[in-house]
Amino acid sequence: MYSALILVGVFGASYYLFETRPTSFLPKEDLGAFFFDVQLPEASALDRTAKVMQQITKEIKGIKGVQDVIGVSGFSLLSGNAENVGFGIGILDTWDKRTSPGLQLNAIVGQAHGKLAAISSANSFAFVPPPIQGLGMTGGFDFRLQALGDQSGLTFGCRPWGTRAPKNLPLQPEQWS
Repeated sequence: MYSALILVGVFGASYYLFETRPTSFLPKEDLGAFFFDVQLPEASALDRTAKVMQQITKEIKGIKGVQDVIGVSGFSLLSGNAENVGFGIGILDTWDKRTSPGLQLNAIVGQAHGKLAAISSANSFAFVPPPIQGLGMTGGFDFRLQALGDQSGLTFGCRPWGTRAPKNLPLQPEQWS
């Protein structure tokens, strides 16, 4: 009897915590812009992509709270370079002009989703940039190793291999030519 009561209490507490706590490590922040990605069918010409991007930028610029839109054909943050992809940035009005709930970032991105879904010639969606640049699903991370001592980059990089490093390899940068 007591074990069932404890189990119900654990489930109830878990439900309460999942409903009341933030859902991500870094919450979305209103940085004053959002991104959108566009992909047309394979083998679509760049001219066709440019026309679709013009249509999309016109639709998104019509959303209340969007100040300007930048659209690029032939490049995508998610797909790289290709003739059938596009990328855009929706630049929002300043925060003091967007005080009502309908003009907040999530509401504007939701409206952009609706406008993008209505364009059947391309697969497109809007998303919010990560609050810290470089973190996110597409950002990855950047790692740089800095030599603070007198060592060259090559000796520092070969040190973990120990004796496996080539013996005749010049270790001074001026000898690398």
